[in-house]
Amino acid sequence: MGALLAVLLGLTGLAGASAAPPVPVAGADWSSEILYFILLDRFADGDPSNNAEVDRADPYGFHGGDLRGVRDHLDELQQLGATALWISPVFRNRPGRFYEHQPYHGYWPWNFLEVDPRFGTLEELQALSRDLHRRGMKLVLDFVVNHAGYNAPLADHFPAWFHATGNIGNWEDPTERETHRIYGLPDFASERPVVQVLFQAVARHWIDQVHPDGFRLDAVKHVPLSFWREFNGRLAARRGGPGFLLLGEMLDGDPRVIARYLQEGRFSSLFDFPLYYTLKDVIAGGADARKLGSRFFEDCRYPDPNRLGTFLDNHDLDRFLTSCGGDRGRLRQALALLFTVRGMPTLTYGTEAGLAGAAEPRPDNRGDMRFGADPALASWVQALAWLRRRHPSLRQGRQVHLAMSPTTYAFARILPDEVAIVAANTGTATAWLELPAGRLFADRTRLPDRLGTGVAEVWGPRFECEVRPGQVAVFLDAGLSAARAAAWRQALALHADPRSAGKVPVTFLLRAENLPGGAVPLVIGGIAELGSWDAGAALPEMTRAGPGRWRATVEVPRHAVFEAKFCCRTASQTLWFPGDNLFVETGDRPPAPLSAVW
Repeated sequence: MGALLAVLLGLTGLAGASAAPPVPVAGADWSSEILYFILLDRFADGDPSNNAEVDRADPYGFHGGDLRGVRDHLDELQQLGATALWISPVFRNRPGRFYEHQPYHGYWPWNFLEVDPRFGTLEELQALSRDLHRRGMKLVLDFVVNHAGYNAPLADHFPAWFHATGNIGNWEDPTERETHRIYGLPDFASERPVVQVLFQAVARHWIDQVHPDGFRLDAVKHVPLSFWREFNGRLAARRGGPGFLLLGEMLDGDPRVIARYLQEGRFSSLFDFPLYYTLKDVIAGGADARKLGSRFFEDCRYPDPNRLGTFLDNHDLDRFLTSCGGDRGRLRQALALLFTVRGMPTLTYGTEAGLAGAAEPRPDNRGDMRFGADPALASWVQALAWLRRRHPSLRQGRQVHLAMSPTTYAFARILPDEVAIVAANTGTATAWLELPAGRLFADRTRLPDRLGTGVAEVWGPRFECEVRPGQVAVFLDAGLSAARAAAWRQALALHADPRSAGKVPVTFLLRAENLPGGAVPLVIGGIAELGSWDAGAALPEMTRAGPGRWRATVEVPRHAVFEAKFCCRTASQTLWFPGDNLFVETGDRPPAPLSAVW
């Protein structure tokens, strides 16, 4: 084990050296990629000779998938439309079970410098990298820095590298999340320089040996931002280069948290968990489609929302098909949105085969890949990937809100020389939409729906289209125009400063007969003017407009989309209005007053 330390320190060339200031990440445009995640053990068994204790009937055991198996199926993956593969960790893991669980997933590493022989060899990993690069595809390696595997010798030989604490007890405590163990896994003391040097060395080793195009960085919220700032900054500056992907798994549904980690941690991308939860609510759960509008308005928090990694599920979550109750129509609709909204779409292996399964109580979401199990669904994914690759507006265009209702949502993706109009209908009846996008097209233009049989028509400022129930319609038109260039510039300006277009008054009306004595109702919501959902912030107070009637008028940004609610404070607590949130959509003129009864 002492030899390992010497190797690690020798690799970095940093032992005892002072740290040079890291530079910010200036990542290449990964928004044009389509990332496909592979859980190695569950994908394909290409080399039975490396199988050890394989039992495909055991959801907690090894199933035999390996690197050779991935290489055997590159033709299918490329034909599907994947342009980059993210593979689960290849590190040598603990050799056997921990209670009933085998380390088939790769997240219990013992040796960070070797390939686990149950997945193959270093030579096979290098061959996979070469195969992908010859095809013009990319390789992303999963990278674990938060913990070692159960009973890892590293923790016994170098206890100072680890926190001497127990398991996480309060998962909402950020300090405890960073300094305590995840279910007993030895937790690296990431704040210590020796641990930072260790993982800089590990990263350099895999970059030098395999030449990946990026890392997917595990368990971001369990590691201090100071570590990520140093690790990502150095890696981008010295080893990976400006195009090297540093894609973090920051499991949090708050865009403010995602934005802070993205910038302060110098990541080139983070997975878009806020959008995941919204898509699951709206498409799988049948929630109000206007939630999509309020979610995308918060894109102004990110430096570039096109850099986010978008997804419908992963190996830690229920399969989206399961979330939909097995409804393939809803899955198809969610996939259509995944491939047309901003960001880098990420598919979990087997989505195209109709794999289903919940994450709990056992990991049925990690079932074995079934090649060719659902040709119709695979063809749908292939068509969506082709459409995205062919049209730059769907990859790089600025996303602009157009219209919304409880069952519809429409947006544009705009470039100076191409525009896409996307409209989704989550309802049970055909929707006829009149969108304020006609000026982006020549008058009386007719455009076919690229995903269906409908036709859109342009009449002056009006863009009229029909969207069938449960469908997503996509209308595309290429060609440089002054109107498109102006709309693109305005989208950039509004993203940089959502208040640059000025403000409009929004009036809130509340009828409340039985508030606690002396309590004054307040308005809270998803924008700064309404406290950004912080009940402790200074919120607009409502004034009495009559017996049991209250009124408040608040100046908010033009072209804003957000949710709002009523609340009131007592000496001991905040009381929340029990009804649904109000959805607010502003334009150049004040909207109609929004009202509720408490």
